[in-house]
Amino acid sequence: MNYVFQICILAVTGVLKQQKRKQKKVEFDPYEVTRLVRPTDTNDVRPGDRPDNECLMYERSLLPQNEVDWNTFTFVEKTHWGYYTWPE
Repeated sequence: MNYVFQICILAVTGVLKQQKRKQKKVEFDPYEVTRLVRPTDTNDVRPGDRPDNECLMYERSLLPQNEVDWNTFTFVEKTHWGYYTWPE
């Protein structure tokens, strides 16, 4: 019985992966958005809240209220990006 249960889970997982929509990928430059100067030394960037990752911080006053706002809102899929360092 356990074997049938595992096969069902694998089958449903496969179907869900096939039906997943492709996400539109947009280049995102945090230094352009925040109008800050890009640091020359990447070892100088420390983890945590910094001015260059402020655009990723949760702000209740900036939550999207309608469909147009939701479609223009920027989401970052990788939650570790921006907190420790930005990808090259």
